[in-house]
Amino acid sequence: MNQTSHFSNAGGASELLAKLFAYWEKIRGGNDVPARADFDPFANPRLLSHVYLLETQHEGQYRIRTAGEDVTRFSGRNIAGRFVDADLYGPIASRLLEALDFVCLSRRPVLVKGCIIVRRDSYWSGFETVLLPLANSLGEITQILGGWVTVEECVALPQPAEVPALARMDMIADPFRPASTHVEIGRVSHAAR
Repeated sequence: MNQTSHFSNAGGASELLAKLFAYWEKIRGGNDVPARADFDPFANPRLLSHVYLLETQHEGQYRIRTAGEDVTRFSGRNIAGRFVDADLYGPIASRLLEALDFVCLSRRPVLVKGCIIVRRDSYWSGFETVLLPLANSLGEITQILGGWVTVEECVALPQPAEVPALARMDMIADPFRPASTHVEIGRVSHAAR
């Protein structure tokens, strides 16, 4: 079984994210992490609207360098140039930062899946995002390539008191491996307030 089918079947990720992962694997070559210099955002034009790029900053901060059209549309605003923090993501920021820190420290890809609501005028949506580390010429993780897709709408959940809100979020390290070797690095599940 090839890497893409492991990722797609075992991780349950969408076809678009599996293609992004396959591209990451290709540019990785024999290294544990591909170089940022090898990443060409135009190599897969069909994926461009689903892709975002994060820059690692000092002390576990992450700045969104760029975000594709579908990512921006789902967010309801332009998020490029913003930091992943409570100002942007409210109470769910700590969970997102946990996943990003794991990617940087472990140098491993992570699949994040869950149910989220980001705007008061919106509804609960299922999402999947893959986080793929990229290194500079010294081998340090300086950027994270992300892919985002929405999946079927989550089961009807009550409107939360605070938006953005998260009803469920699962984080799986090395989602491209067979399901029997998945490493679950986090799970949160709670009713919306």
